[in-house]
Amino acid sequence: MSSDLVNLAIFSKLSVCAGVLAALLACAGACPAQEAQRYPAKPIRIIVPFAPGGTADVSARLMGQELAPRIGQPVIVDNRPGAGGRIGLEIAAGAAPDGYTLLLGTVDTQCILGYLHKDLKFDPVQGFAPVALLVRQEDAIATGTASGIRDFAELLAQGGAQPLFFASPGLGSHLHLLGELLNRRYRLKLEHVSYKGLGPAMPDTVSGKIQLIFGGVPPLLPLIREGRLRALATTGATRAAALPDVPTLAESGQPDLVITGWFGLLAPKATRGELIERLHREIAAVAATDAYQQRVASMQAIATLLGPAEFGRFIAAEAKRWGEAARSARLQLD
Repeated sequence: MSSDLVNLAIFSKLSVCAGVLAALLACAGACPAQEAQRYPAKPIRIIVPFAPGGTADVSARLMGQELAPRIGQPVIVDNRPGAGGRIGLEIAAGAAPDGYTLLLGTVDTQCILGYLHKDLKFDPVQGFAPVALLVRQEDAIATGTASGIRDFAELLAQGGAQPLFFASPGLGSHLHLLGELLNRRYRLKLEHVSYKGLGPAMPDTVSGKIQLIFGGVPPLLPLIREGRLRALATTGATRAAALPDVPTLAESGQPDLVITGWFGLLAPKATRGELIERLHREIAAVAATDAYQQRVASMQAIATLLGPAEFGRFIAAEAKRWGEAARSARLQLD
């Protein structure tokens, strides 16, 4: 074979290789965008780090039910309770960052848990990508009618003179920390009793075994309306719509104790931005519907949509606030 033919053959092979390489590079640049366009191509899972039935679980299920028809895929709620939310958080943190696993995060899991467990292998604040804040709920301090405590002033009087037991839905929860803050500010003798959720704490409070219960307004409201629990104070900026006759802590002399529980969706940290934005657009469309807002209102909760960047700033501010409270109360579980 002549040298010209050899050179021609080599040139042809190099051209083919260059063409293949260019095609691969083009695909590498286009594939993420194309994948985002096809997303989601299979069911999405929302990990809820608490047992079924609470506001966290209901918030996830409500959004999942409304979101599924919009994205054309099922949205599955996966309850992974235990260790104050740690178990579910660890599962979500270790999931593939492909947009198919989300976490229903709360003030307790994202802003307090990291201060209580020093052996966590991830930072609950920085270790997730915020997608959207969904729902807030006001909290309440209530007592069983057998306690004889009729209002917040009487709570302060009795709690300063003798020990009173207060129930919360978990050791290290923001409601537990609220009790510790009140102890410090008013020199009270409130003693914490941790329950695995509010469900088992409510009958003990009604019976008088426990004098006080700190919990979200939605789960406490039925017993308050039945007259089996008496609400002493709520924690919102204004009085709770469902409890207009009950003063807030701010009205009772603690203007900075404006506290709400909140529930939002997060993704594993490395989830690509275009997938986060796609999810947020669909969630925002659901949150804007009258049907969704009415269902949230029926839970005695407040629909509150924040986008990824704004939600991230909100979490950081909440973590700073509750971290200071945890350190002040000297709470650490390990």
